[in-house]
Amino acid sequence: MIVRDGKNLKGRLLAFVFAFFGKRVLGSAFHNTVRVIEARGIAAATTIRK
Repeated sequence: MIVRDGKNLKGRLLAFVFAFFGKRVLGSAFHNTVRVIEARGIAAATTIRK
């Protein structure tokens, strides 16, 4: 596994912002993606059964 740490002020600031807001932003994006994929799966399953 590769772990990259910020070594200067810009890198450390970016790491802090990502750690603080990343879960909220990326979590909601991931949740929306999963919801769309599941909706497509349900739609595909209903059309196959007909």
